[in-house]
This record gives sequence, structure tokens and C-alpha cells, in this order.
Amino acid sequence: MRQMKATKKKWMMGCGGCLVALVAMFLTPLGIIPYGLYHGLMQRHRLEKAIEKNLPEIARACISLRQFLPTNEWFMSVNRDDPRMPEAIKRTKCRNVCIRQDMVEIEMHGGFDHFGIRVRRDEEQTNEWQVLRYREGGDKLLITITNEVRASNQPPEGTR
Repeated sequence: MRQMKATKKKWMMGCGGCLVALVAMFLTPLGIIPYGLYHGLMQRHRLEKAIEKNLPEIARACISLRQFLPTNEWFMSVNRDDPRMPEAIKRTKCRNVCIRQDMVEIEMHGGFDHFGIRVRRDEEQTNEWQVLRYREGGDKLLITITNEVRASNQPPEGTR
């Protein structure tokens, strides 16, 4: 009987020690690393789903957000929970949205690995918007938006 109580006590102390170690791990700066990696992978997955399912809708929503930028400002950062935020952007569960006169950026993840969607005015064709996937390594053109949506490998009619 005593041996059973001693075994149970050791088992309980072992479980308690593991629990304390896990809590301590997540309260230290190094303990945040696994969470950051997991969060980054989940956001990357959400970005791919958003691109696959409704990229043109997200791009048009980005362009419509420019109306909220005050005329005397060149930059504005908006939280995804802002009531003015279009539903298409809210569904991406982005981190935040940066609005500029010539570009809107949906940031999915930050820290050491920034990535998201960037919608910017084409420098050559001012009535066109380029939709890019951006990350630390550079941008990738996905589509071009005008009155119609065109895949990035199809040049505009009569130009380029």
C-alpha cells in the first residue's frame, strides 16, 4: 500500500513538473518560437486559400479601402476588426492592412517572415492595379485588375 502511494505521489509530481515546464516554456521568449512557427504556417495556408478562392474580390476590396485614407495623409494602418473593413478582407484573418495612395497591403504575418497580398497601381498603366503576393524574398505578380480581371501572363490588349 505504501509503495502504491509512493508511486502515485511520484507520478503526480512528474505530471506537475511537466506542466510547470510547459508553462515556463511558453512564458519565456524562446517558448514563443514554436507558437510563431505554427501561426506563420497557418497564415500561409490561409493566404493560399484566399488566393485560390477569391483573389479578384479581395483585390477590389483593397482598392475600395483607399477611400478611407484622409486626403492629407499618405499612409494609414487599419486593424482587420475595423467596421469599415470589407468582408472579403476580414475573411483572410490578416494581421493588419496598410493603405497608401497608390498601394494597399494585406499583411498576413510579420516578425522574421513578412508575407501577404499587395495591390498597387501599375506605374505604366495608371488605370490598372497589380495584385502581388509578397514575402521577404520578393513579389510575385498574380493578376492585373482593370474593369476586368486578367491573369498575370496575359498582356493587356494594345499595350506592352
